[in-house]
Amino acid sequence: MSHILLIDDDTELCDLLTEYLQGENFTLSVVHDGQQGADLAMDDYDLVILDVMLPNLNGLEVLKKIRSNSHIPARIRAIQRRTEANTVAPANNHITVGDITLSLAARQCYLNQDALKLTSVEFSLLEALLLKAGQVINREDLVIQVLGRDLSPYDRSIDVHISNLRKKLGYHSDNSERIKTIRSIGYLYTVAQTMEPQHA
Repeated sequence: MSHILLIDDDTELCDLLTEYLQGENFTLSVVHDGQQGADLAMDDYDLVILDVMLPNLNGLEVLKKIRSNSHIPARIRAIQRRTEANTVAPANNHITVGDITLSLAARQCYLNQDALKLTSVEFSLLEALLLKAGQVINREDLVIQVLGRDLSPYDRSIDVHISNLRKKLGYHSDNSERIKTIRSIGYLYTVAQTMEPQHA
């Protein structure tokens, strides 16, 4: 039985991957910190899967440490940004929609100017939604943009991330829902008629 080390700070995604991979007869160890993951990777694992955005030590630094001390295969889960606005955005770009501001360079979210703690996946998900604020984004596109893979049957991971993001963002000041589910299609970040995404 293969033993996999998963290094990712997104606990919800780790839970989903653990459930799936254990069902495929893999043994999985999970850590949410880059430095801890780099240390643990020196043990006897058949494969390491790591995220790029990690606390204390990012995925590239973790990979460098693993490569210098071990021949274990390691794969980075990189989130590919498929929107033109992201690929041409300057390093100091900000996206503001209503009371939400995203700092793309710092990957920080502010709600009413207060910092909001989001996982890497939640940040990327909110970024995708805000860039298309007021428009429906289908689930398939969100999975590709945010998780970097194609949507597979019975894959509910993006819905779990949406649910967690909703809880952290709360409601608009008028108590209306920020993220609406468009049945059988996808999701919509709701905004007032005059409100559009702005890039600093």
